[in-house]
Amino acid sequence: MTLQNDYILGLWGADGYHRTSSIGLTSIYPELVERFYLFFKTKFSLSRVRLRIYTNDGEKTELSSSMNWYRGKVVFCKGTKLRTLAYQIYVNSRPLLREFREAITNRLMISSQSIPEYFSGRFDGDGSVAKDLRTDFRIVYANFREAKIDKAMLKKIGINNSQVYRYRAARTYVLYVSRYESEALCKLLKPYSAKLSGLLVTP
Repeated sequence: MTLQNDYILGLWGADGYHRTSSIGLTSIYPELVERFYLFFKTKFSLSRVRLRIYTNDGEKTELSSSMNWYRGKVVFCKGTKLRTLAYQIYVNSRPLLREFREAITNRLMISSQSIPEYFSGRFDGDGSVAKDLRTDFRIVYANFREAKIDKAMLKKIGINNSQVYRYRAARTYVLYVSRYESEALCKLLKPYSAKLSGLLVTP
């Protein structure tokens, strides 16, 4: 089994779900959940795919038309102070979880041609940029090491002016790209990014 999908790797690195033997994605965006679902379809029978939907009361609710692509069992669970529904799609597979972990650890080995796909997934999961695509390009990370590795990956595709800042109160690290290179980076990511293509609408 080989991963062969750098966008999905980046998306998992941002918003990935994992347990001892489960791997998937948690997101409020049906579009991103669908992308993970289509990835799973290339590797498993649909009977292996699971979907949890979190609501504030844990009660069953009707799925919106944006989820009409899903075919399979749905379990509703109680969330905490949710502004909207949250979706968690996953499979139980130790081999795939191990493969994802190895791939994210060794992502500096991704070819330069595939790096934009990886960053598109990472950006769709935890990134943002101003409407002008020039200012405030950022991706949020839980730790400095992860941000530093991705900073090095950006250099491999010619994005040299980026910095990592620590936000103590939020306990996060943010990778910022200079306004002089942000627009060029967005152009590289747009063919793969749901967010930059305007496909994601905040619920």
